[in-house]
Amino acid sequence: MLLVPVGVDVSMSRWPWMNWVIMAGTVFAFFACWDGDEPTDFLMQCIAGGPHWIGHLLHPLAHFDLMHLIGNMLFLWVFGNAICAKVGNLWFPVVYFGVGLLASLANAVVSGAAGIGASAAINGIVGIFLVWYALNTVNFFWFFWMRSGTFDMPAFWAILMWLAFDIWGAAAGGSRIGHTAHIAGLAVGVAVGIALLKLRLVEMDEDERSILDLLAPKRPQATMVATPRSRSSAAPAASRTARPTSRLPAPSDAPPAPRRGPAPTSMDEPIPLADEPPEKREKRSY
Repeated sequence: MLLVPVGVDVSMSRWPWMNWVIMAGTVFAFFACWDGDEPTDFLMQCIAGGPHWIGHLLHPLAHFDLMHLIGNMLFLWVFGNAICAKVGNLWFPVVYFGVGLLASLANAVVSGAAGIGASAAINGIVGIFLVWYALNTVNFFWFFWMRSGTFDMPAFWAILMWLAFDIWGAAAGGSRIGHTAHIAGLAVGVAVGIALLKLRLVEMDEDERSILDLLAPKRPQATMVATPRSRSSAAPAASRTARPTSRLPAPSDAPPAPRRGPAPTSMDEPIPLADEPPEKREKRSY
């Protein structure tokens, strides 16, 4: 069954043209490494752990054969574009050859085996991708028995699958594939990805969640606690916020009180008007 990654769902804010330049340079270097079936002097300088110390830095430029080159360039295209767009075109060569150098030195300490190829450096890029885009999906193309298709898988599970394959290959031994260098490259890439975030040399966008965000402890949500009121503040809200009462008398449905004047002595006597002076009445005796 053929299973290869063909893309990732990472939105890029810039064209990753420096990754394309590195890919083109790697293809050109491949033809400079071989004269037919014979290795050239340039290839001897690109062997990590070989006769020249600079091979620890130049080994991503050399490959054994055309299929080795195509496979590595495919992975560099899928994952390198996203990392190049994030760190910037000027810094990407430093990151790419830097993780390749560290992975080669780590492999030399652990296994002491020499090798060529961009696999260690590309696994470093994959390790950075794991830190920054663990939840983003990787699109795969599959082909099996005259049938084919595509499917998506979270980057976290895809990279763990490749890591398990390298661990199994390193334990089994007897393979031309540098499984130990792959593991070293992935570990270096994870460390570099975390360091770039911690040093704030790279910042994730608002809609992106790195592995540090996923592992960060959740902060407890703040809750409001009602405090007991004092006696002075225990008055009803209406009394505290009520406006001062008007000096005008409150309206009433009762009829207005009669104007002041002498009270009538009997029911048959007229009531004096307000603008008329009261009449002088003589005293009567009963």
